[in-house]
Amino acid sequence: NVKIYSWSFYEFFETYAGNNIHNTEIDGDLIHNSNNTGSAYIWGRVLVPTNDGNWTDTYANIRKVNLLLDNIPNSEMAEADIAHWRAVGLFFRAHEYFRLLKRFGGVPWLENTVLDTDTDILYGPRDSRDVVASNMLRDLLEAEANIKVNGDGPNTLNKSAVKALISRFGLFEGTWRKYHGLSNHELYLEASISASASLLGEFPNLHSSYDQMYNSEDLDGVAGVILYQHFVV
Repeated sequence: NVKIYSWSFYEFFETYAGNNIHNTEIDGDLIHNSNNTGSAYIWGRVLVPTNDGNWTDTYANIRKVNLLLDNIPNSEMAEADIAHWRAVGLFFRAHEYFRLLKRFGGVPWLENTVLDTDTDILYGPRDSRDVVASNMLRDLLEAEANIKVNGDGPNTLNKSAVKALISRFGLFEGTWRKYHGLSNHELYLEASISASASLLGEFPNLHSSYDQMYNSEDLDGVAGVILYQHFVV
């Protein structure tokens, strides 16, 4: 039941050919690097929206994860399996909060499932960027420590994928804090460095063809690919 429920979390990932664990906006900017065609974020064209801004969908995803996290301690699975599936949930919750952090900064942090009677939370103020970022790093480090090395089978969330998100999030948050005069930037940069160094040791070789990497229908067995979306064609 837990496995089947968690399958829906994979829909949180962006669809082809958007960002993914192995595909960033920065890659595209190596070719299309200008104010008009490059990343809207890097070139300062992104504005904080005055309306929803994907807020509802992202918090719906966070609620799905929190339902798992709140109920998994009652499972009859072995402790190692409980820790693994909790790690899966923590990864995906951090993944969704990363969207919110990049777009809004500080947002309400929901540690548990929110009910319609929790009006103090539903109508409460947003939490600080410090709270959101520190909780994300806490969750990702716990996920890294407890997730099964090879996940739950081929092309499922695994320890390397968790490290990839730590690397990306740590670099983003660390540099943001450094260049905006916020505290603790070293904490996030060191987490990124540690995760990145580990990944470089695991994946010393990258696929030689940029075109095949980003224009293939199946990335199974491609060097350097940690996690990919499988399409039935």
